[in-house]
Amino acid sequence: MIQSNFDSEINQKVQVLVTGAGKGIGFDLCEVFSALGCHVGAISRQANVHFQGKNIHNIQADIADPYHVVKQIDKAFSQDDIHLRILIHNAGILINKPFEDLSIEEMTTMNHVNFLYPMHLTQVLLPWLRQSMQAHTLYIGSMGGFQGSLKYPGLTVYGSTKAGGAGFMESLASEYRDNNLYFNALSLGAVQTEMLTEAFPTLEESIDVRTMSKWIAQFALEGFKVVNGQNLPISLRNP
Repeated sequence: MIQSNFDSEINQKVQVLVTGAGKGIGFDLCEVFSALGCHVGAISRQANVHFQGKNIHNIQADIADPYHVVKQIDKAFSQDDIHLRILIHNAGILINKPFEDLSIEEMTTMNHVNFLYPMHLTQVLLPWLRQSMQAHTLYIGSMGGFQGSLKYPGLTVYGSTKAGGAGFMESLASEYRDNNLYFNALSLGAVQTEMLTEAFPTLEESIDVRTMSKWIAQFALEGFKVVNGQNLPISLRNP
């Protein structure tokens, strides 16, 4: 069982924001954090996302407009309760297609969702992150964006955007190293999600969503104490 080391007074006001919370790892992460007693903001473009856990607020917003995200957060939480301790950039898009067949629109979409939007959202949320005694921002990347890992045909642009997101975390860790702000990236291997199934219908070896979500939650709560500005490979066999 995952244990948070936040004391009881702070834990009642721990705010966790998860993007891409409508399905897959994002959805499951919200449930795991809820089970730990954290107040969770589940950011998704979907209006009707039904969570089983308590203290999960469905925040319907598009990360393409971070200022709208902030407005929706204001509606979900009172100002006294906003203590943003964990921000998880989980939203992503994967288009599995040979590089030469990708349109500029498809490349732009992956670049925006996987790289530019998390960058802008982090910038807008920095004032709330600063208000916390400690805050950990986590970018959910891919083994396709991890240096030295096996690269798969069709994922050139996807992997490149994920590498960019990881590099962004590394740079932020350096820029804000004296501000009690921590930034890391996790480069995940195969996890059994809808996105993976759509991209690789025949792939069988992968980690189940709940196992991965528990690992990510534990790292988000504790990992920043020993790791900062790193892109960590989280995979059974790659590289």
